[in-house]
Amino acid sequence: MTPDNLIAHYQNKVREFLDESYSHLIRKSPDYEDHNHPFRTFRLSRDLGIDPWKGCLLRLGDKLSLLYTFVRDGSYSAHDEDIRETMMDIVVYSALTAVLYESDSGLDSMSIDVLLASIEDACRGKIA
Repeated sequence: MTPDNLIAHYQNKVREFLDESYSHLIRKSPDYEDHNHPFRTFRLSRDLGIDPWKGCLLRLGDKLSLLYTFVRDGSYSAHDEDIRETMMDIVVYSALTAVLYESDSGLDSMSIDVLLASIEDACRGKIA
């Protein structure tokens, strides 16, 4: 395999993983939000005086802690997921944290919808 082919191969693998991560988000989202209240779960952290993006960052930290346990022990003893799912969650929580941070910095809910549509288009390959 030539270096260019190898680069293209790994770029495709990364794209596949990002697409799978996006599908993972869409599959899990109905349990945490609805169309009238995007990011409902994270916005509830405001009731505790925590910015939603910081609440999401806390969940990202939980996933990193879980990953550290996997690295240390070689497996999960109390979690019903595998390392691939943990890595997808890390990607998703990273993206959600960025979106929530921007939201808290002045984007209104319509802008969030537009941003999410852009993310969806990018994940589906509509944007180069």
